[in-house]
Amino acid sequence: MKSQNILVVEGNKQIYDLLRSNFVSGDSYNVKRAGNRKEISEYLKKNEPGLIVAEISATGSQDNIEAIAAIKDKITLEIIFIIGAEEEKIIKQAKLLKPFGLFVKPIKEIELITAVESACTKNRLTKKLLENEIKFRLAFENAHDGIVWADIETGKIIKCNRAAQNLYEKTEEEILKGTLAELCKINNFNYNNKEFKEITCLDEPGIEAEVKTKLGKIRTVIVNTSADVVEGAKVIQVVFHNITGRKFAGEILKKWANIFEHAQWGIAVLEHENEIIDMMNPAFAQMHGYEKNELANASLNDVMAPGKRGELKRHIAESNKKENYNFESVHLKKDGSTFPALQSITTVNDANGNLLYRIINVLDITERKLSEEALTKSEERFISLFNDSPIPIWEEDFSGLKKYFNKLRSAGVSNFAEYFEERPDELKLCASYVKIIDTNKESLSFFKAVTNELPGNLPSFLMKESFNVYKEEMIAFAQGDTRYENEISFLDLAGNRKFVIIRVQATPGYEKTLKRILISFFDITERKNAEENIKASLKEKEILLKEIHHRVKNNLQIISSLLNLQSEYIHDEESRELFNDSLNRIRSMALIHERLYQSENFSKINVQEYIKDITNYLLRTYKRNQRSVIINVEIENVSFSIESAIPLGLIINEVVSNSLKYAFTDRGSGIISIKMHGGANGSFHLILKDDGVGMSESIDFRNTKSLGLQLVNSLVEQLDGQIELSRKEGTEYTIIFSVDEK
Repeated sequence: MKSQNILVVEGNKQIYDLLRSNFVSGDSYNVKRAGNRKEISEYLKKNEPGLIVAEISATGSQDNIEAIAAIKDKITLEIIFIIGAEEEKIIKQAKLLKPFGLFVKPIKEIELITAVESACTKNRLTKKLLENEIKFRLAFENAHDGIVWADIETGKIIKCNRAAQNLYEKTEEEILKGTLAELCKINNFNYNNKEFKEITCLDEPGIEAEVKTKLGKIRTVIVNTSADVVEGAKVIQVVFHNITGRKFAGEILKKWANIFEHAQWGIAVLEHENEIIDMMNPAFAQMHGYEKNELANASLNDVMAPGKRGELKRHIAESNKKENYNFESVHLKKDGSTFPALQSITTVNDANGNLLYRIINVLDITERKLSEEALTKSEERFISLFNDSPIPIWEEDFSGLKKYFNKLRSAGVSNFAEYFEERPDELKLCASYVKIIDTNKESLSFFKAVTNELPGNLPSFLMKESFNVYKEEMIAFAQGDTRYENEISFLDLAGNRKFVIIRVQATPGYEKTLKRILISFFDITERKNAEENIKASLKEKEILLKEIHHRVKNNLQIISSLLNLQSEYIHDEESRELFNDSLNRIRSMALIHERLYQSENFSKINVQEYIKDITNYLLRTYKRNQRSVIINVEIENVSFSIESAIPLGLIINEVVSNSLKYAFTDRGSGIISIKMHGGANGSFHLILKDDGVGMSESIDFRNTKSLGLQLVNSLVEQLDGQIELSRKEGTEYTIIFSVDEK
């Protein structure tokens, strides 16, 4: 519900404070003060008062009364004057403005509070009635049927709508110059004949008639007539429904009710001497659960709740003092249930001021009351959740930002990302359009601030360090999004680094205006610090592991060098070969640690590169024995852990060493191929082949005294694999193994 603006003019501090304490506890009232005409003028630039409470004294009274009179001429409002008893001249001037209340000092506080509350209520209802009057006028002007009002005594036409003008092909001025007698002067429809007057008085169903346009056209219409009082004058309302060209033989035309009959709110006319209902519209009967005939000769008290019936006389008495009187009450339905109602009493007097009758407008405000109650509860829940939330929440207003984006869009901007990228200073302008409405208690603790230390707006606070995130947020909302989330960091007001997930979301119902935006901060500082600690710890372990691999490689190199030196003192060729085989095995293991030391990944080694290192080393080692041996390596690009790579490397070392030593003794060249590819269920197939002389049939490679072949079989078992040997066209080993890399 829109709040009521109350302006206190020339009021002393006591009256102003009284109204502030009684009418500013919620959002329903807004009390301000103005001491002179200049301050009144400044107030009116931004506000429209519904009530002026004016304490008028001799000093400056004329100026303020004239200012109030000027306001009343422009807007709908109520006035309450508070004047000293000795100020008779001022009292007379004030009465000319027809104030809601005029109090002579001294005044009791309860009287003033009651009067202010009643005046505000009346102002709301008056504005509502004005809205209804506008709707009524719009309905009149835009009705599809022609409607004409005429003076009931003379037949002089006083009003007509556009449909009537179109029907008669005349301008409004031309119709208003005439009378009903002239307008309807054809065939069976004549203002002066008895039948027409009887129809008017009895409000009988419409009759079919023909009318003649200005251009001489004959049109068939259904005519409904009724008598009513409009703006204090008795009128005949004639409704013309044009059925020209749409007549069907034997069709029974329905009665076209007038605006009174189709009103959505209840309307009743009371006899001037009592509360007896003289006339009502269908809505009045229906809202109380009755048929119209059931309420014939009923009193208005009969449809009011028992607890409210005693108030009716007081309300009617009050209505005698003013032209329009509004109040809320509770009405009673036929089934015994009740509903809240907003009522207005309009007194209709004759030219001499004598009461003719009262018009009662009744509006069922059940839905409004339920909505107000639900809204109140919803607001209470929201405020409770907002204030007691364990996470920082800010409520902001993006409506200014929305207008700014619309302005850019109207200027032809469609790519906001490109626009803000080229104009970063525009983002500072965006920040000026974002305003903080409220912050919850947790925000103060989170930002290490007291209320007046919080910045004027959130963007200027956060964009210093999170400019790119802020830019993304602005682009998202400029493109029509109503929700944005990202991770940012900033320093709180105590200088502490905070890491948060910020969520910006339009409150449901405000997606189009962006009037209410909720900003939530989810603190992830501890998580971020833990992640940084883990990263630092991992970095330390990586350095340590790298150093271990480096030292293992160096130690193996030292062992290799020692064995190599020792071999210089061995003159027996067979013993020297044994030493060289051991050197090759050590070297194959050292290569793994060298690879891991140089790698970024200390848990895996690239098999393809590792095997190429081994074969290249073996070619260099046995170069003195073999002049031209080619080793072809076709290995899938896979990585194994050190537990799998070392036995695989040793197997290849043994088999390739044997081929280089024994396969090509009968010639100076040959080809060794190494192939490995993945198989089913995570298995791998390794094929080691040479095109040399082949292994003797007498040698059982599974049971041999050769240390190399024993080592190959042992390593295959270590890999949970199987090995097969083919002696055709050289020597070919096929090894199938599985690698558990979990």
